[in-house]
Amino acid sequence: MTNDGNPQASESATPPLPNEIIGLMVDELRADIPALRACSTVCSLWYYFCKRHLYRSINLDTPDKIDGLVLASEDGDLPILRYTHTLSLGVAGMASWRYADKLVIALGVFAKKASIKCLALKEMKFTLVSGYNVAGLVETTRTLSRTVSKLELSDCLFVRHGDIESLIRSFPLCKSLRLRRCSWQSTQLAPMFSSLPTHTVSLDELEITTRKTLAVYDLSEIVEQQWLDTTGLKSLTYSVMKYSMAIKVFDAVKSCRLEKLRISCRCKEYYVFVFQKLRRVVPRVRSLTIAADGVGAPWSLSLFLRTFRALPNLERLTIATIDPISQVPRFWSAVDAICGSGRVYESLATVEFYFDLPRPASGLQYVKREELREKLPYLAEHGMLKVSDPNVGGMDWLRS
Repeated sequence: MTNDGNPQASESATPPLPNEIIGLMVDELRADIPALRACSTVCSLWYYFCKRHLYRSINLDTPDKIDGLVLASEDGDLPILRYTHTLSLGVAGMASWRYADKLVIALGVFAKKASIKCLALKEMKFTLVSGYNVAGLVETTRTLSRTVSKLELSDCLFVRHGDIESLIRSFPLCKSLRLRRCSWQSTQLAPMFSSLPTHTVSLDELEITTRKTLAVYDLSEIVEQQWLDTTGLKSLTYSVMKYSMAIKVFDAVKSCRLEKLRISCRCKEYYVFVFQKLRRVVPRVRSLTIAADGVGAPWSLSLFLRTFRALPNLERLTIATIDPISQVPRFWSAVDAICGSGRVYESLATVEFYFDLPRPASGLQYVKREELREKLPYLAEHGMLKVSDPNVGGMDWLRS
């Protein structure tokens, strides 16, 4: 690979490898795999696939000392389906990765014939082709999932009632479950958990968000019926979609010892409810992230202050929004009262305001970067102001 990350010509020879390296990215089209034998402290290996060519059969005859593997396409989290038909060959070649403790695959479809045989995995991350059934993944990972404690799936499709049950049963030691940008073909998720003993899904961290406002509110029904054991839950990330269901979610977790809470408010009427609920439900929270992506959010100084007074342990606050907030004067007053010249809550160690600027084509009137810095000089001077790239779009607060 070149320094800027671009693949060199396939006919180029693989450069000599140093004796000690932390990470290595190899272009599969020109990789000299045996050269890895000369590396004494390789910690991670990234395989880079050039989308100008169809994937070739991969035979990873790699040293046991490598402890991490990333398989990724040139498009990262947006894998191309037609280039994934030989992925099973690459996955099957991982038999010698005995001590790998982290596996990240962003390549889409998994063939059921593939067999992953890493023996000490602790963390797994998969980004599937959008809309792909998760059942194939469950079958593929059956041989290695007994040791995994942290599982993250992105862009998955849950179809059958047994999908989630099979998934969780395959990871009995899982304490952190993240389902990101997932789709649910069934409108009722609770039956998927109906036959699960509570102790098999006793989680410390739970995250469920969807790409669309489809059925994610049924998480409340799952929690309410105790399909998930939330007594030990310390971190919750949840997209609030429906008012009545959101009430059940917060009521269901009020007995938890939540320390980290991330919520996404998709409609403006939820803001008042969320702030009011926070006052009496999560007094132990130390880290709070609120993503408000509805237009015309009723930011209110009084609501802010009442919320923070009820969170005596709050140390980190992140507020993410794509609202045209320059039109909401009260917001600026609230900011100043929380962390500016009129600060009333001294226990906050970190405060961040993340502004995800919409693309100009969206039609929304948005605040420019320069305008934000002018309006919020205190935040800018103290490194609290975070601004996204409007040319990229998409709120990434969940990835922090």
